[in-house]
Amino acid sequence: MPGLVIPSDPIESGGSAVATIPPLTLTIDGSNPNELKISSLKVSFSIQLSSAVSDVRVDGASVVGQVRELKLSDADIHTVRVVCGV
Repeated sequence: MPGLVIPSDPIESGGSAVATIPPLTLTIDGSNPNELKISSLKVSFSIQLSSAVSDVRVDGASVVGQVRELKLSDADIHTVRVVCGV
C-alpha cells in the first residue's frame, strides 16, 4: 500500500516505534481478547495478542472488547499503547 511504512524490528520492552499510514479510516475489532482485527478498504489483518497483554489503547481509549472506527485524518499523530501485565 502506498504510503505505508511499518517498523521491521520487534519493539523492545519499554520501547516505542513509529508507523506511517495513509489517512484512511480503520475499523479496529477488539471483541476477541486474543486478537485485534484491523480493516480498511476491504483489506483486513489480525494481530494475535499474547496472554500477557491486558489492554490495547488507541489515542487513550481501550479497544479491548469493542469495535471502534478510527479516522486517521482526524489528527497528525495517533498513539497505540499495548499494556502488558496487570
